[in-house]
Amino acid sequence: MGENKSVKLDFDCIGGDFERAGEASSKIKKMLQRLGIPADVVRRIAIGTYEAEMNVIIHAGGGHVVCLLYTSDAAD
Repeated sequence: MGENKSVKLDFDCIGGDFERAGEASSKIKKMLQRLGIPADVVRRIAIGTYEAEMNVIIHAGGGHVVCLLYTSDAAD
């Protein structure tokens, strides 16, 4: 039987902190690449996450980016 695993990545996004902008999307991208997710999927997720992260930093005055990754090791 396969084993299910989950990982939660949680990043604080501080309003106006452009020095750390992009940190969450970059770390999420690296995690997805290590998991072997197809490059085109990783790219779309990274771009969408970066856009959301920037909107939070610029317009919302701060918040969180949370990524939940669920994997399953299927056994035959």
